[in-house]
Amino acid sequence: MNDRKNVCYRSYGEISKGIFLDTAGYCLDDSEDRYEVVLTEGMLFGKIFLRQDSFGEHIPVTDPKVIARVLALQAEDAAIDAARDAMAQSLADRLHDGNALAVTMFRSHLEFEGSLELFPVEHEGISFYQVGRNASHEFYLGLKDGQAYCYSCGEGWEDEGEWHSDESLYPVDDWSGYCGHH
Repeated sequence: MNDRKNVCYRSYGEISKGIFLDTAGYCLDDSEDRYEVVLTEGMLFGKIFLRQDSFGEHIPVTDPKVIARVLALQAEDAAIDAARDAMAQSLADRLHDGNALAVTMFRSHLEFEGSLELFPVEHEGISFYQVGRNASHEFYLGLKDGQAYCYSCGEGWEDEGEWHSDESLYPVDDWSGYCGHH
């Protein structure tokens, strides 16, 4: 099974005046056309809209072949999500006695990496798993003896024009807040 998802992007925005929707965007070819599947519960749930560019209007899709193709891609992604969920639970059971924080940590890492493989980084006796990055920093989650940790490392220019490296490691109760550099 391919472990890379088909979804090009996730979006939350105004689809029509006063109507905000969570959507998953799929690309069917090399054009700039994007097909967005509505993920928000309600009367538009599951509907597919065409967006010809990032700022284009949402045009309802009625072509059964396009609908079938987009729904097939979405189904493949659902299978990948289920495999990642199962892998995260299995890893948490094996490495952290089923700790719910470990499930979240492993699931976030698998989603970030776009695979079913782990790429741990050891730091101060804790195994960390990358869950994000920006232009200057990488962000990791770790767990040791039931304690959750956030770790970030990176480098960049300071205001004074000097190059610097920094890292931040701190314990957290869970990963519901900001886990980045401080």
